[in-house]
Amino acid sequence: MKRASVFVILLTILMLIIVEIFAQYSLKSSTLSYPLFYNQNSMTIPFLWEGKHKAYNNIDPLLGWGINSEQIKEHNYSTSNNCIVLETGPSDASKLSIYISGGSTSDLMYDQENWPKYLLSILEQNNISAKIYIAAVGGYNSGQELLKTIRDIDFIQPDIHISYSGANETEFPSYTSPYEKTFFETTLKKKRTFLPNTIEVLTQMLGTRNNSIELSEVEVWESHQFWKKNMSAMHQLSSLNNTSFVSILQPVKGQNSALAAFEKYDEKTFHLVEDNKKFYPFAINLAKTHPYIHDFTQIFSAEATDVFSDDCHIARIKHQEMIGNAVFGLIESIAINKLSDNQE
Repeated sequence: MKRASVFVILLTILMLIIVEIFAQYSLKSSTLSYPLFYNQNSMTIPFLWEGKHKAYNNIDPLLGWGINSEQIKEHNYSTSNNCIVLETGPSDASKLSIYISGGSTSDLMYDQENWPKYLLSILEQNNISAKIYIAAVGGYNSGQELLKTIRDIDFIQPDIHISYSGANETEFPSYTSPYEKTFFETTLKKKRTFLPNTIEVLTQMLGTRNNSIELSEVEVWESHQFWKKNMSAMHQLSSLNNTSFVSILQPVKGQNSALAAFEKYDEKTFHLVEDNKKFYPFAINLAKTHPYIHDFTQIFSAEATDVFSDDCHIARIKHQEMIGNAVFGLIESIAINKLSDNQE
């Protein structure tokens, strides 16, 4: 008798699971479906660097993920307005103010040897008193750059805005981050924990569904159009705020023929390099026609080595210093004039 009861229970559970799977499948074509065994309390990390054991585990409702002040302070950096702050000497209101946006290749939380560190040293060596706000966050594309800039830059009012970007444009060129899209798709309707898809189907069939919430379709752009639009918007925003805007198309693997013989690829890097081949030619042409956009893809032409550790990250301090020097070359005259104005 007991065996029969257990059999009936197991059979019932199996039938419920089969019904739930069928309901989940039927919902996929018309609305959001629940993961089969959804746990409302579970939460994935917003942005995780594969194999590097580094995570951005702070949810930014506007940008998807970010770095909170406590994380920054744990790495012994000063912080202000959602940025890492570097500066030469003691605080002074007349200092040159520089705002740097971009992804992991400018983010000191990703790599403390990234080029902004060396830009600060070069400014100091040239007796230019400066305060640098590093707004770059690993994984950000130019859309996230723009949104972060719109939100935060008014509190900073920098003299110079440097955008260092290009490597993150092909993965998901949209103003909705991949994390936000995934998060909403998997949590928006999860108010039920017992057979949620089955209940949803029955609700629709019986016509008792109220206050339906649907997720708007996410617009994904052509990567070169997306980048152009965002550079133009940041340039216009800078003009309105009397800020000098400097856009830098960053160097990446596969875009410099002089380095081709030295570059090595794993499967993931090869995929990213191939994607960049669809974006970079357009971006390089934009740099030729837009004076505020500067092409850095050939900056390492004289180097007889594989400069990159993957598709875009710089492997050696020497090459980070080269970028710092090249950036300083772009902004030196602007910096001197702005600093002079600040001190008047």
